[in-house]
Amino acid sequence: MPLDFHRARTLLKNCGLPELFVEVLGWEPCRQRLTLRVGEGEFAFTAIATKSGFIAWFCESPTGGLPDHAVRLKLDRKLSETSFEHLIVFVTADRSRQSWMWVRREHGKPLAARTHEYHPGQPGDSLLQKLQRLYVSLEEEEAGLSTVVVAGRARAAFDLDKITKRFYDRFTTAHA
Repeated sequence: MPLDFHRARTLLKNCGLPELFVEVLGWEPCRQRLTLRVGEGEFAFTAIATKSGFIAWFCESPTGGLPDHAVRLKLDRKLSETSFEHLIVFVTADRSRQSWMWVRREHGKPLAARTHEYHPGQPGDSLLQKLQRLYVSLEEEEAGLSTVVVAGRARAAFDLDKITKRFYDRFTTAHA
C-alpha cells in the first residue's frame, strides 16, 4: 500500500506527527524523553517513532519561536550521543511552524544540516515527497530493515545536494 498523501497532509497540518509516523509511514511508537541544555535554554525532546534504531524526535520550542540554526546544530550534536541516527522536528509553541532537520555525518567531513521548513498554510507536498521515502511497507517490515537502510532512506530524502548538482550540471551542458 503506497503512502496515503491525503491522510499524511492532514496529520502534518495538524502537527499529528506521532500518528503520521506510526499510522501512515509504518514506524513503531517510541515514548523516550530527554532534556538537553544549550546555553541558558532547556529543550525537551520526545521520541515520537522509531524504525530499526532510527528515531524521529519532536522538540517543541520553550520560547515560542524556533531555536536559531546554531542552537539546533548544538542540540543535534548532543542528541547524537543518545541516538546517532535520527531526524528532529522542531515546532513552535503555537505549532504554526515546523523545522525538520536531518544531519549528514560522514567520517572526515564536516556535519551538513539539511532542514525543511513547513507551516500549515503550505500544501506540504515537497515535505511529503521526502517523507514518502521513509515509508515502510508490511512486506519490507517482514523482510527486515536495518538502521543502515532507514538512514539511507533519510539521506536520500533530505540530502539533495548531489541530485541538485547533477541536475544543474546536465542543465548547463544541455543549455550550452
